[in-house]
Amino acid sequence: MKKVLAVVLIAVDDFSDGRKAANNIQETTFKSYNELHKAVCKFGTPIHSKKDAEVMVYRMTDFMDECNDQQIELEQYWVSYVYLTDKSFF
Repeated sequence: MKKVLAVVLIAVDDFSDGRKAANNIQETTFKSYNELHKAVCKFGTPIHSKKDAEVMVYRMTDFMDECNDQQIELEQYWVSYVYLTDKSFF
């Protein structure tokens, strides 16, 4: 089974403890975005029960492009990385 390295951005303003979530999911393998999102919500509770709490996932190359183009304001996110086995949401 092939794994894809992905960068995960967890919105600081959307989670009570996004840093804890970022630390706990790091280096974990997930089968889908939904599985990843549930894991983030398990460790970092969405503020005000925000169901659309922002968790963004990028392939490494896309993340680098976005950063180099200054499209991502990194101070607004906790950053982690995971492995994905299902590339369907890329």
